[in-house]
Amino acid sequence: MLGRENCERHRHEEIITRVQGLNTLGTRTLIRDLKPEVLLVYGTAVVRDGTLSLASRLALNMHTGMSPYYRGADCTFWPLYEGELEWLGATVHQCTHDLDGGAIYKVGRLPLERDDDEFCVFARAVKLGADLYVRAVQELLDGRLQGQPQQLNRGREYRAAMKGWRQELAVRWKIRRGLIRDCVARRQGAAGDVVTASPA
Repeated sequence: MLGRENCERHRHEEIITRVQGLNTLGTRTLIRDLKPEVLLVYGTAVVRDGTLSLASRLALNMHTGMSPYYRGADCTFWPLYEGELEWLGATVHQCTHDLDGGAIYKVGRLPLERDDDEFCVFARAVKLGADLYVRAVQELLDGRLQGQPQQLNRGREYRAAMKGWRQELAVRWKIRRGLIRDCVARRQGAAGDVVTASPA
């Protein structure tokens, strides 16, 4: 999705330790021995409190969705399915036992291109989220990171099991019919609207 060459260029095997499960005793022992101030999470299964608590300062997560409106799994897919493209984006938030529910530190809306498909949308969300993550970590290191609590009564939490072939086909059909193309055209039209005041 992000390109083999791009991934190979950023791989640093010398600093990677492979583990069997995030929440196992072995993984927790490894993390405890590292004595981390901060844990940075992305693209994992649910990280349990026993693991998250090993960070002395904070555990952060990068979520490819706009919390609190879209939380959980496949949160670049469901806004397409629901026709709510304004909620495509990425969020950096505190990683807690609430799924994508901790305090929000950074959130961004996704830029779209007219020919994007579902996979381009996800890749753009990863890139946007990575940029937000870097900014959040820099602010954390500088002592300037500030967050806002989430209002979990807004939006919805999605589970992987909710996405089936019918939903997949529906999204592909909507994109072929112009879902993304029309959204981009509307945004460009709105950006091009200029209001000028005539002199009195």
